[in-house]
Amino acid sequence: MMEVRTPCLQLNGIDPRLLKAVVTRKNDQRVFLAGIMARILQGGQVRAGDQVDIADHTH
Repeated sequence: MMEVRTPCLQLNGIDPRLLKAVVTRKNDQRVFLAGIMARILQGGQVRAGDQVDIADHTH
């Protein structure tokens, strides 16, 4: 499952600077630079160069 989401305060539980890093302002409006939520089907380490498959199970 993958869906677009608005970043929220939960990001600060990972790193206290994270939410501020993905929210900016343009014309006095908040603009979110990130916001995809995905469900992980199999755990493990992911390194640069690894192949990652995205399965769409929303339908």
